[in-house]
Amino acid sequence: ANDDLVPVSEIEHFPAAGPIPDFAVERRRGASPLAAGFRDTTRSALPLTRVEWDFEDDGIVDATGPAPTHVYTQSGLYDVRLRVSEGV
Repeated sequence: ANDDLVPVSEIEHFPAAGPIPDFAVERRRGASPLAAGFRDTTRSALPLTRVEWDFEDDGIVDATGPAPTHVYTQSGLYDVRLRVSEGV
């Protein structure tokens, strides 16, 4: 029997079609006003044609583009939504 250790790599599987929205946040906590920086990390086979951010989860687009900043003036917990579309 071979008792040697074999390195294991992390494998991530995702669908071949359609974008997979994701984002990173700089400064998740702090005193208000808190300027939180966001960065789109969406996986997509095609270029993104739309990147929309809703920072207060109220259905209103607050910013567009891959790396906006949003200032939270009130203390609290916030849900953030990222909507993306891809195309040629």
